[in-house]
Amino acid sequence: MAQVDDVISGLGMATASAQQKVLIQQKVDTVKMYMSNAGVSAAALVTSGAVGVIVLGVNDIWDMSPGEVRFSPVFDRLVAQMAINCLEDPAET
Repeated sequence: MAQVDDVISGLGMATASAQQKVLIQQKVDTVKMYMSNAGVSAAALVTSGAVGVIVLGVNDIWDMSPGEVRFSPVFDRLVAQMAINCLEDPAET
């Protein structure tokens, strides 16, 4: 299953139209860019554990207004933990 489908499922959506999938994919890409810039490796971004964090991030930005930047504290903590893990053991990420 593609990561966007995992995120759709994680958001509790039974189905998504093609237009909704495009919107969700854009948000997934934005969240993954944020995570990457925080130090999460490309390999770690495609793990099953990352999907839950990505779902949290997508949910956080789902209804954001333009110019608004606000991720939840739990999302930021999980991203920080993933980034630290990538630094501590890059062979596993």
